[in-house]
Amino acid sequence: MKKTFSLLILFVFVNLFPVYAQRGKDGAKVVSAANTIVNDFTSLAADALAGSTNITVANSAALSPGDLVMIIQMQGATIKSSLNDSTWGEITNYNNCGLYEFKEILSVPGPSTINLTCPLINNCTANGRTQIVRVPRYTSLTINSGGVLTTTNWNGTTGGILAVEVLYNTLINSGGSADVSGKGFRGGNIESLTSFNTISFVSALGEDGAEKGEGIAGYENDYDAIGGRYCRGAPANGGGGGNTHNSGGGGGANTGILNTWTGNGTPDISNITWINAWNLESPGFANSFSSGGGRAGYTYTTDNQDALTIAPGNSSWGGDNRRIAGGLGGRPLDYTTGRIFLGGGGGAGDGNNNCNAPGSNGGGMAYFLSYGTIGGAGQIIANGDSGSNTVSIGIDAPGGGGGGGTVVLNSTGAISGISVTADGGNGGNQFINFNFEAEGPGGGGGGGYISISNGAITTQIFGGSNGITDSPALTEFPPNGATKGANGLESTNVFDFTFQVKNDTICSGATTVLT
Repeated sequence: MKKTFSLLILFVFVNLFPVYAQRGKDGAKVVSAANTIVNDFTSLAADALAGSTNITVANSAALSPGDLVMIIQMQGATIKSSLNDSTWGEITNYNNCGLYEFKEILSVPGPSTINLTCPLINNCTANGRTQIVRVPRYTSLTINSGGVLTTTNWNGTTGGILAVEVLYNTLINSGGSADVSGKGFRGGNIESLTSFNTISFVSALGEDGAEKGEGIAGYENDYDAIGGRYCRGAPANGGGGGNTHNSGGGGGANTGILNTWTGNGTPDISNITWINAWNLESPGFANSFSSGGGRAGYTYTTDNQDALTIAPGNSSWGGDNRRIAGGLGGRPLDYTTGRIFLGGGGGAGDGNNNCNAPGSNGGGMAYFLSYGTIGGAGQIIANGDSGSNTVSIGIDAPGGGGGGGTVVLNSTGAISGISVTADGGNGGNQFINFNFEAEGPGGGGGGGYISISNGAITTQIFGGSNGITDSPALTEFPPNGATKGANGLESTNVFDFTFQVKNDTICSGATTVLT
């Protein structure tokens, strides 16, 4: 008997995962070596509208008919840039950033053109750094002990994503891993210009502060176009740069509780005497909380005072008076609409003696699209990199940690046994050997995002720890104003996709005949 089925909204997921006869076209894959990269990348060369089946890319050489591609816009969000205060960098519109879809290639008619079997459901822009990721289509995937499946670093155009489709089972054995740690948005770079007493959240002048980390609103040139790449304001999920003189870089972020962000991170009160030091900033600050990345520590000091009794900003500290001017922690991103993102880069530490450190990269993205089981005793890891420490004699500030990355396990079969981690990176430390001088450590990166379609596996999305200083003047309070990143989020909100039709492709809104 024949029945005709119209694809109603219940089956919108079919457009994300078109069914085609060439699943498994790349055969069985066994990973036994470290640094194994299986994806190919190109970028969108011209804007593409929803409904299009023809797109223009930078280079189609790695693509062929029957290939599966992930089309995802990496950046292009709009942020607030009108005021030089803590609201600078607030997200006002995500635009198309974070939207993604899986499409199958029908044909490759030219060196920069590909035709898709189904029309796009999203608009995507070239200026928003949309990339096209070739997704290998395996019959099975095994990662053995010592094998590491990974991807290329995000370079501002492509990379940062590990994505595979597996027709049958995925096995990650003990000692094997899929690891995209540090493959996400880039940390702020170092410079060696500085002044004193800067209070800005954004500046075009390197002497006012250090570089901000990369996030969904862009990076250096993008920030220059809206006020500047320097100082402590957090651009979306990127960490703020340290202000002069010599405060640390803020931690990058990925996601978290949206309405609790202040940029100040979470103070470390594991030593109860530190509560007194934190509360000198403002009453009750020791018990405060901010989602996203951690804030960096205070500005340059020269004298040995008691941090448990003498507040930041007091002139008795000498130098730049230990002001509260560290880079703010990156902002948490909204995952409720189905978008996905890379972890934000940490802000750089300010410096003028070539001892400062850059911000660190956020975690990348790992996406497993499976029609069988995912199991084993191995790991999937998408951590942000820990902040870089000061160098030489250490008389500058370190960088912020990167925000944790993103892991999505979308499987029709059971997910079991493995562990998944998307932690934020720790803030950078100041290791100093110069009298009683001290600078602000780096803020910890915020935790990442993990989404699994089923199962009860071990997961971890911790925020990174703040950095510390080993200055002999701050032995009573090594955090010296730097705070921890907040934890990320977990979800089971992954599209199911069990609807299959052999030897055909079904697009959203289409009709087919099943026999």
